[in-house]
Amino acid sequence: MSQLNFSDARHLTVRTGLGEEWRIIRQREGQSRSKVIEQIVKSRSSWTKPVPKLAEWQQWRTLLERGDKGRSIARKRLRMDKQNIQEWWLNTMLETRYPIIERMVMFWHNHFTSSMDKVNQPNLILKQNHLFRRYALGNFGELLHKVVEDPAMLIYLDCNVNTDKGEPNENFARELMELYTIGEGQYTENDVRNVAKAFTGWTVDRDRKTYKFNAKDHYSKPITVLGKTGKFNGHDIVNILLKHPKTAENIAKKFWREFINDQQPPEPRFINAWAAHFRASNYNISKLLKVVLNSEAFWSKQNRGHKIKSPVELLVGTLRTLPIKVPVPKGTTRDKRLIDLCQSLGQKLFVPPDPAGWPGGKDWIDTDTLSSRKNMLANLSNLESHNTFKNIPYHRVDKLAKWLLPIDPVEKLPKDSDSNQKKIYTLLLDPAYQLA
Repeated sequence: MSQLNFSDARHLTVRTGLGEEWRIIRQREGQSRSKVIEQIVKSRSSWTKPVPKLAEWQQWRTLLERGDKGRSIARKRLRMDKQNIQEWWLNTMLETRYPIIERMVMFWHNHFTSSMDKVNQPNLILKQNHLFRRYALGNFGELLHKVVEDPAMLIYLDCNVNTDKGEPNENFARELMELYTIGEGQYTENDVRNVAKAFTGWTVDRDRKTYKFNAKDHYSKPITVLGKTGKFNGHDIVNILLKHPKTAENIAKKFWREFINDQQPPEPRFINAWAAHFRASNYNISKLLKVVLNSEAFWSKQNRGHKIKSPVELLVGTLRTLPIKVPVPKGTTRDKRLIDLCQSLGQKLFVPPDPAGWPGGKDWIDTDTLSSRKNMLANLSNLESHNTFKNIPYHRVDKLAKWLLPIDPVEKLPKDSDSNQKKIYTLLLDPAYQLA
């Protein structure tokens, strides 16, 4: 039975968590690989920081009816509520004992994308986040059925205004097939039109924060989707898509990018095997993750250090890894500073760029964001930050490098005689630290 050495424990911890947490790595070092993986995939936790109190839809409506003054108050409150849920999720990621859950919540948020800037009702976005939390490592089929009734999703993709009067809105239908299930090239434009018809009558009760079905607006005649004909509603369409083999394959490909390598295309032999296992398990997410983490691809040396850290991974991971006190400029707060940093790196929480989500990989890095990344790491670890890292046990610099970097350092290492502050500052600014 394979035991985890330090490098293996680090790799597993970083890829399934948030940061290079020394305590967790050392705790797993020497343990059975399969045992630790079993513990990770069995993680279940509904813990979050206490949720912020957010305005209800009726309050927005009342303010909007008060003219310019009311609209001004509404805009200010909306900005505050959006900031509050961003701070809430970031602090939950920073403090959770189950980082795999937060990682999977982010994974599903980026798969089933919604933006609070279009939905403009933060309590619906918060509700969606709790949905992803509940099914983070649960059943994908059940999650998909819940997503097609999720108010934030229906508003974001215009399904809440989809009726059989005139031309049904096709936004939701297209993304359901292209992004969430079978993928581009697996359906026809006629399939899109008919899926849109199946979802007519699906709308949102903003006051109750729930999905609502209006039978009078539903297209009730027979339609044909992917070769199947019948009087279908939205859930019938979901069942058809779950039976299509490409759905499991596309989720397997996304797991490759999330857990294996976002620089190289996935290897078909792994994707085919993972997809077959996923379908055989009736879309059990935990079982898929277990197969992925036990795979040859996950443990291959050539796939280590081949993922670029997202802004959240870089910021949250650094703060979970090291005892850092975040420098806060005058006129702001620590929490506001953190969400601003995340945004400056290219990842505004709850506001993905489009329905396809953040593309990740090399797209995280350009001239501006690379400069922002280096500046942030320097500001968190230089002498002016007053983070001396004196409470970190003394280690040889090569050991510190094996802890903080997934591959050999690009730049020259500091001296063993240097202070912890200088060693860590140098390692955080090494390009290798940008990788996972």
